[in-house]
Amino acid sequence: MHFYLKEYRAGEEIPRLALNYQNAMVLKPQEEAELANYIVTCSKMFYGLFSEATRRLTYEMAVGNDLKFLAS
Repeated sequence: MHFYLKEYRAGEEIPRLALNYQNAMVLKPQEEAELANYIVTCSKMFYGLFSEATRRLTYEMAVGNDLKFLAS
């Protein structure tokens, strides 16, 4: 970061930094879509989930499918 700040002060153009969330993804896009559909279906049946319950459900899904994820 210091390097980029030094270039910025020198007046040089700084390349844009892009975030790469692909490395931290636990669920595959298809699994994430299935989970999202399930949460929406529950919400439509007046059984909405709070954010903590959603995180717990996602964790249980990851453990149940033997997915690798970082411990928090």
